[in-house]
Amino acid sequence: MNTSPAWLPNEVLQSIFEKLDLDHLLIAGQICTQWRVNTRSNSIWRNMNISICEKGILCSASHSKRRPPTPKTGFKFSTRLNGCILSTSNSDSILKIAKEVVSSLKPQLAQIQYLRAPFHDITDAHLIQFMTHMPEITSISVERCRHLSVNVIPFIPTLCPKLTSIDLSNTYMDDAAFRFLVRNSHHLEELTLSQCPKVTDEGIIGICKIMASKIRVLKMAACFAVSKDGFRKGLANLALTGEKLEYLDIGSNAASIDYEVMMEFATLRTTKVQPHHYVDNKKLVINIMGDGWEFTKDEVESVQLIDESLNLIHNARMANHSEDGVKEYLSYLMNAY
Repeated sequence: MNTSPAWLPNEVLQSIFEKLDLDHLLIAGQICTQWRVNTRSNSIWRNMNISICEKGILCSASHSKRRPPTPKTGFKFSTRLNGCILSTSNSDSILKIAKEVVSSLKPQLAQIQYLRAPFHDITDAHLIQFMTHMPEITSISVERCRHLSVNVIPFIPTLCPKLTSIDLSNTYMDDAAFRFLVRNSHHLEELTLSQCPKVTDEGIIGICKIMASKIRVLKMAACFAVSKDGFRKGLANLALTGEKLEYLDIGSNAASIDYEVMMEFATLRTTKVQPHHYVDNKKLVINIMGDGWEFTKDEVESVQLIDESLNLIHNARMANHSEDGVKEYLSYLMNAY
């Protein structure tokens, strides 16, 4: 029986390689020519979630505590927090090696669709560098990356023309930056701007107006600089033209969003020309949970009576401490992204 690694069919190898993390995938590519070719298949890289930090590309953590073997090319993987980072024995060469990886895998990186920064330490230059090599990106998550400035925003629609989802929560992006982003990202369907301290009424109103007809998921929880009037006008735009909207997170805005605002939102949705013609007849899930929220269960039910297509997740569900009540509460959370 042939026990050579080259004996396995390409289809089998690719199905195996699709389940590997980046670090193990790079190591597997050093075994032989056949494995190298298969580890660079576009189908594998297209579904890979790449994580980056200030020093380069991060590799996903292995469940084993044993350090992965060193590839023949001279790369080694040094443990950092819960992951591995491409590095060398000389810390001054980390960025150089990262550039070599980007250069040698340029065709593969061009297929990447998911980019995230879990260590929250990247700057404008880092993000632009990687976006330049990844034109197929559809999803970016840079939450809590407070080193990013508004200057990076104009590069995102240009370098990532297929972008459909972006998480900029807990960053210092302002109203003008978000308006530019949503106006020029023509395929954007999911936007997270929760806990952005520089977002005001003008930003919420502009975002909701520009994206109302195409937004599917919008998260703007804990936007404390936005007033009641700002949320009222923004939600009005979503109510009138937001037929694709599936999930809306406005939790922890108790000082700005109250029963009156939600009743106006529900009423506007039901007085449209085609009041209940929503995508696939799905319910709109709205998360209104948060500390200090003053909604009662009766108020929530009255809003839902006005518009039966609404599904409000709220703190009042926690008042029912029975086993069935807890299961119902957890079920709502699991179905709300």
